[in-house]
Amino acid sequence: MAIIKCVECNNDISDEAKVCPHCGIPTKKSGGILKYIGYFAGFIVFVLIIGNLPLKSSSGPISTQDSKKTQCENMVKSLLKSPSTADFSNVHEDYLGKINGDVDSQNGFGATVRSSFICKFNTEESGKRAITNICIDGKDLFGGDGCY
Repeated sequence: MAIIKCVECNNDISDEAKVCPHCGIPTKKSGGILKYIGYFAGFIVFVLIIGNLPLKSSSGPISTQDSKKTQCENMVKSLLKSPSTADFSNVHEDYLGKINGDVDSQNGFGATVRSSFICKFNTEESGKRAITNICIDGKDLFGGDGCY
């Protein structure tokens, strides 16, 4: 226990006193309820920051539970200039297991254009399905396997 000076009245007081016995002003040592409110606010900020972190990456292998059509549409969207404007039509699977269809989307100038696409798949022994090739308007944009 040490003797310190009160910041308000400059009298000697104990460093363990919560308030000055002469003037009643709280000492620096006492935080009272404000200290706990500060701790609580810090905890809330921490929870909000942690709560907004992604739990897992959105990139990575596509689940085998996704349909071939969904996998193809998502991959085609990722290759477009304006993916949010994509509107798919005539999407179907042909007899060879390829997904064919059309997509309307905006080009770099904001004009809506229609493009035809083909997605080819392979299935590995593990049962995992993967897109091996994507062609849009006859141009091989992914896979390099040709657009036939």
